[in-house]
Amino acid sequence: MKEMMSEVKEIGRTVKSIEEKVEKHEGILSSLSEKVEKNSKTLNGVQRKVNSSSEEVKEVSEKIKYMEERLNKAEERVVDQEARSRRNNLIFHGVPESEREDCKAVTSKETADPGDLEAMRTGKAAWLAYPARLIINGEEVKSVTPRPQPQMTA
Repeated sequence: MKEMMSEVKEIGRTVKSIEEKVEKHEGILSSLSEKVEKNSKTLNGVQRKVNSSSEEVKEVSEKIKYMEERLNKAEERVVDQEARSRRNNLIFHGVPESEREDCKAVTSKETADPGDLEAMRTGKAAWLAYPARLIINGEEVKSVTPRPQPQMTA
């Protein structure tokens, strides 16, 4: 009988030890469950922010696309206006060039009636002769033919 009592006590201690371990593991499990729930909430918040950011990125991308289209249209209009402003240029060939010249004086020598003359040289440098815009008596004269660019030698 003593043996049985001793075995019952041993079984009682084993059960108590198991209960303590179960309680300890329940505490750990509860703690892990709380952490998982907290991480889940954090992840949901991050997901909402990512979705919101994705929408903002999409909106900004659409705005950039729209602005690029407007920029391209504006550049086309500028090129068109520049081309239109050059329509009335008159190009003189064979007129000697000098580094510091008075375009009005040079072109007035070449025209019979200079009248109200506006002239200028254009190009890479002020003294290189490219199309000269000529305005006589307040009216612009149309462009004749493009002048070939002079070859620069070193």
